[in-house]
Amino acid sequence: MRMRVVPIVVGLALASACGGSVVDPSPNEGTPIQTPPATALDASVPPEAPARGADAGVTEGDAISSDAACEYPLRGFSLPDLDTPCFDGPTARQVLALLSPSYASTFVPSGPPFGTTWTGSLAPSPLAMTFTYEAGTVTCKPQLPDCDPTPDDPDRVCCPLASYGSLSVEVAATFQTSDGAFDEPLSATATVAWFAPGSVTWTATLPARDLHGTYPPMFGATETFDFQGALAPSASLSGTVVETKGALMGGGGTWGP
Repeated sequence: MRMRVVPIVVGLALASACGGSVVDPSPNEGTPIQTPPATALDASVPPEAPARGADAGVTEGDAISSDAACEYPLRGFSLPDLDTPCFDGPTARQVLALLSPSYASTFVPSGPPFGTTWTGSLAPSPLAMTFTYEAGTVTCKPQLPDCDPTPDDPDRVCCPLASYGSLSVEVAATFQTSDGAFDEPLSATATVAWFAPGSVTWTATLPARDLHGTYPPMFGATETFDFQGALAPSASLSGTVVETKGALMGGGGTWGP
């Protein structure tokens, strides 16, 4: 049975690749992130189509491999600049226009899992986050249905995991709490999924050994801190920090409206 993708988030519509404008929601009344000037696009050279068959790494004479055909769109590929559209999706400039340079919220520590000893503070603390574009990589992941092309096509490919399509931009971020627990420069990724064109999410990973703040790692110096959150629209400003070490997971904290 084919899966049907149903939009689950309603946001601001991005301009199409052919024109239009993008409205900056300015979640925290900030100024849009500064980006290089727009460059003219050559409309006669469309983005590369998703690989199928031999183009996906299957040599002539080999049977079509679902893994090989699906790997390309799931992995994605880099775009050359901020103005090249990701197929029928957004450009990186449109994604960055949805962000403000800074955000303010309150960080609430989650505390340790039951039975874990921890010396950190459970007191909420004001949180400041910043995001800056510094020529980071732009990654396009094409939309890929569960099966393609049609059922009667002999080259039909069914992928184990459908890709709903997204555009990601690497940005420099900072994550600072006023109590000093976190004072972190981060290499983050801001992403817009095609089914939610007005919503921007972000992720970052920080090894505990690189922690600048005073937060005491719950599982020791070999753990990692996983950051993830929503930045736009403003009503969705929220996120989590989770500490992980192998199968262990917990601690960190949350922030929200």
